[in-house]
Amino acid sequence: MADPQSATGAPPAGGAPAAPAQMSPNAEAQMGPTAEAGAMAVEAGGPAAGASSFATIYDEIITQRCSSCHASVEAGQGGLVMLPDADTAYANLVMVPAGTMGGADSPCASSGLNRVTPGDPDASLLYLKVTKDPGVCGGEMPPPILGDLTPENIEAIRTWILEGAMP
Repeated sequence: MADPQSATGAPPAGGAPAAPAQMSPNAEAQMGPTAEAGAMAVEAGGPAAGASSFATIYDEIITQRCSSCHASVEAGQGGLVMLPDADTAYANLVMVPAGTMGGADSPCASSGLNRVTPGDPDASLLYLKVTKDPGVCGGEMPPPILGDLTPENIEAIRTWILEGAMP
């Protein structure tokens, strides 16, 4: 939640600074963990101002760095299709169990990971692959021949996941 104090640090015209808004337990339960994690990041002064949106990630990372291997079911490595649009990529990433398309023989089928778990980069196969986590199933992403993502790309993905992986 934004700080009600002015740029000079003085409280608003009414005197004392306003108390942070409280969320009812019922509202928290309806929001679920994804929205709640994003709301907590904003209230805690998290990266809301420079928040990573999925549209930005799609336009600047997925279409540029992932589409050569994840363009169609035929080309889609691990069964992950990221084209023709952001809606398709999002639907195939968020809360989709790793190894879904590869069946029981997929190297990631028994990992217990989702491709993206909102609020938890360390339980998100996408993040583990782009950070080259040594214990991750399957190959690293992008493959070595295509070069690593930039640290800014990786941070954008991490921030987007931490903030709830919203569409």
